[in-house]
Amino acid sequence: MGERVELQTARLVLRPFSPSEEEAYYQIGSDPKSQPQIDGVTDRRRLPGSYALMTRGLQRDGYGLLAVTLRDSGQVIGLGGLIGCDFSPDVQALVAIREPWEGNGYGTEATARIVRWAFDDLERSSVLALVREGNGGSLRILAKLSAIPRGESPSQPFSGPRMLMYQFIPCRTTA
Repeated sequence: MGERVELQTARLVLRPFSPSEEEAYYQIGSDPKSQPQIDGVTDRRRLPGSYALMTRGLQRDGYGLLAVTLRDSGQVIGLGGLIGCDFSPDVQALVAIREPWEGNGYGTEATARIVRWAFDDLERSSVLALVREGNGGSLRILAKLSAIPRGESPSQPFSGPRMLMYQFIPCRTTA
């Protein structure tokens, strides 16, 4: 799959960022609400390196961060995807939707599709999600998608609210 990955939902397309979308990536990464989740890019001089790192990750690992776009217009409204964890062999699902589009179900829709990608296409047996304590929107998304609370994340920020860890496991049915 690599950098050709394209994930679709009823209203969204998740696909690699193009070089012409560096500004949209910067806007998402420099948003103070997104920074704790995505280790945001706050220095424009780091932008080309961050873009190159995303592209290499998709090529090397088959997963990474993608542009979350509206299916009808192609407008970039956020980012989402899978990243590695420094404390686990599992991947972490991550979604950041820009403020004008928050609260419309896009975060839930993107997260559900990303988790399905991890299970169905990448054959992962577990996907983690980290969320700052008190992030009501993200906590509601995780509850809607039946993520299992696993307590505090082993990886904690130097300041601010603590990070909580949730786990997605695939549903298995037997005949």
